[in-house]
Amino acid sequence: MVTAARTCESLSEARARGEGATLSLDPQRYHETTDFIVEAELVSATLAGSISVILNSLFQRLKQDVNASESAWRSASPLVANFSVGEVFSAAANNFRHYDEWAASRNPSGQQLASMKVLGGILGMPIQLANGLPTIRSNVCGQILMRLCQGEMESFHQLCVGFAKSLAKYE
Repeated sequence: MVTAARTCESLSEARARGEGATLSLDPQRYHETTDFIVEAELVSATLAGSISVILNSLFQRLKQDVNASESAWRSASPLVANFSVGEVFSAAANNFRHYDEWAASRNPSGQQLASMKVLGGILGMPIQLANGLPTIRSNVCGQILMRLCQGEMESFHQLCVGFAKSLAKYE
């Protein structure tokens, strides 16, 4: 997932800087690069979405097992952009499962907006565009996971275990 996310990022940034093939000078190579970007983005987002669904299930089960309140769920450390890790993975799992519905919705439901608020907070994006359409209309799980841990497994591990310990009040 991290390799795919980094590949997507580096190719996209190189293209934004004007490096690499251009459509007018080398259309075949330009389209190959586009295919690599799309493939890396899909791999990253799909793997991160799967991780989000699994972690959300595990954290929800932990919440039930330790009989944690909704308040404890939202305030358990570590917080990322003022959201608990549990909230983030719950929102990311919702995004992964329903991003196609989010894309089709002009007026997001309350449940969609709640997840969009968390994801937008992590990504530094508004919930809606100036035209009123939701900002998040695709699978952003890869971006979320990279923001949470900067691609470092140790950081990812510390974040998840830290949240579980905090929620279970085992610190």
